[in-house]
Amino acid sequence: MTPNYFNAIPIAAEPTNFLLNDKEKKVLSKLNYFGFPGKVSVSKDYRILDKKSLKRVKDFIITKVEQYKKDILCIDNDLCMTQSWTTINKKGSMHHKHNHPNAFLSLVYYVDCDPNSGDLIFSTEKSSIQDGFNFNYKVLKQNEYNSSGWTFKTKPGYICIFPGHVEHYSSAHKGDEDRIIIGANFFVEGEIGESDNTDMMRLNVNS
Repeated sequence: MTPNYFNAIPIAAEPTNFLLNDKEKKVLSKLNYFGFPGKVSVSKDYRILDKKSLKRVKDFIITKVEQYKKDILCIDNDLCMTQSWTTINKKGSMHHKHNHPNAFLSLVYYVDCDPNSGDLIFSTEKSSIQDGFNFNYKVLKQNEYNSSGWTFKTKPGYICIFPGHVEHYSSAHKGDEDRIIIGANFFVEGEIGESDNTDMMRLNVNS
């Protein structure tokens, strides 16, 4: 039988050849950060991709989000970047489980990491087949229906786009070099709905 992914979580990820140059990395290194002890340091600036020095990076990310919108979501609504930031993980630290409130979709782009930097992991409370009957099934092989977690191996240039409400975290960073990522949130903007359905409204995210 051919699987059909009805009501699936639209997570899209791919390795890319897009890498930050030394000047762009230096911009990230000069930012001010606050830290969660033993976990992750996050930039205090939540609009880092508005910097002119990171325009090339912003253009790349927006191109990928537009591709995700068109090819994965198959919708034609306008999307607006609402926040962008960077995080740093030192050896022995991890990124705690969290989601992104007030975000239609989010992304993570890996600036620097190595094979021991930890994996990107998504989790849900229950698998798809547990929604109706919350049984503890004997799973033969993990797939999109029987899994409540999904793991992605990362490397520099790797990007992952996903709905902002989905919980995610990283496993422990065991590499020697800092793991550095750029994150961003997007929200729907402009006209939504149709006047014929009496559900038309306009969202001005940055007003």
